[in-house]
Amino acid sequence: ELLLDDDGRDLNLMEASTHSGSGSVLVQDGTMPHHRRATRAIDIFSLGLVFFYVLTNGSHPFDCGDRYMREVNIRKNNYSLQLLDVLGDFAFEAKDLIMSMLNANPKQRPTATEIMCHPFFWSPKKRLSFLCDVSDHFEKEPRDPPSIALQELERHAPEITRGDFLRSLPREFVDSLGKQRKYTGSRLLDLLRALRNKRNHYEDMSDSLKRQVGPLPDGYLSFWTTRFPQLLLVCWNVVYNVQWEETDRFREYYEPA
Repeated sequence: ELLLDDDGRDLNLMEASTHSGSGSVLVQDGTMPHHRRATRAIDIFSLGLVFFYVLTNGSHPFDCGDRYMREVNIRKNNYSLQLLDVLGDFAFEAKDLIMSMLNANPKQRPTATEIMCHPFFWSPKKRLSFLCDVSDHFEKEPRDPPSIALQELERHAPEITRGDFLRSLPREFVDSLGKQRKYTGSRLLDLLRALRNKRNHYEDMSDSLKRQVGPLPDGYLSFWTTRFPQLLLVCWNVVYNVQWEETDRFREYYEPA
């Protein structure tokens, strides 16, 4: 059972409601005395615990295998989000969101609006559309010399492409990319172009290749995110960092639905 105090702030997950006897969730974040009135930052911390509880069917991130160490772990900011791996394609975004909500520094926790805009809540269709929009937008950026925005994008290439994204793709898919345009495996821009082009020409793919990449949008998105789990969040942060979030193309991705 999820209960709030009289101010609608402190969350308690009562022991009577769980078969595991997991006890209560300590809402204190280790940064403020217990008697101090809860602030917005502690509300966000508490909400992070709620998210984790719901997504993991009743677990607590600060248990770390021993619920009796929960309070100690909260004060030490020692937690584990490993149980979120059961979410599959959505695990990386879920971890990113909850990690930000449990940040040891209350000032660095997201606002409620920022939480509502997080890609974790996006449908597969919206996720795929965003990546294609990013590709379209960056294709128009100057390359010789590269624009500041393109440099910011490619700064993250090593962590995503791992040297050559083409090696992570099936041979039949790589061969289908065609020879009209060369793809450089170390470039994030080229990875996004491959994703966008094959999405746009999905119906041109052979039946055997369609079976490999899966149906649009869910299967095709999963084809990419299982191989490059950081791709969506990196692109989302890059667009924000280069201050494109207010442009007509990207505004919808940075406003609550």
